Amino acid sequence: MFGYTKVTVDKSLVPDIALLKVHVDGVEYNCTIAETGNSWVVIFTYSHSGEGLVEIELGYIVPELQIPFLLLLLMMVSLFLVTRALAKKS
Repeated sequence: MFGYTKVTVDKSLVPDIALLKVHVDGVEYNCTIAETGNSWVVIFTYSHSGEGLVEIELGYIVPELQIPFLLLLLMMVSLFLVTRALAKKS
């Protein structure tokens, strides 16, 4: 079976397009990349015998996705400090 994929990705998510990698069922595939204004257009064809799971690695962690982790860490530290302060009062 053959597949065709065309994906548009905002440039803010992939500042270095050379780091982008495409995998189908765990196998890395070459792709064609075009530039359109604020986006990259990633195009590739592939053959597959299973589900045809397509994975696109952006090459780095998007900074906006780190905010929930930082908020959780701040909440845990605050909870620890409050618990410690209440234990000292007892």
